Amino acid sequence: PSCYPHMDPFLESRGGNNQYSLPIPLPVYIRTRSPSGSESFVKPKKCRRSRTVFTELQLLGLEKRFEGQKYLSTPDRLDLAESLGLSQIQVKTWYQNRRMKWKKQ
Repeated sequence: PSCYPHMDPFLESRGGNNQYSLPIPLPVYIRTRSPSGSESFVKPKKCRRSRTVFTELQLLGLEKRFEGQKYLSTPDRLDLAESLGLSQIQVKTWYQNRRMKWKKQ
């Protein structure tokens, strides 16, 4: 599913004269036209990655490594990610979340 409101990305009607032009993409806001014809700017919804469901083997590897090493260097993070079949961002995020859980305990 798209993260942007439904709109034709190539054609935008200009009044009733059937002239069409290519919209100019805006980096932060999307131009919308209300039913009354006035234009407004709204922030687009951010696309979010779906939640990662770790396998038991991946969780075991992450937890075991976390017991002995609360912070990973970049090379260690890359090695762990590769060995578990995860991206380095997934490992980094898991470690951040796990440290917060550890601090609360």
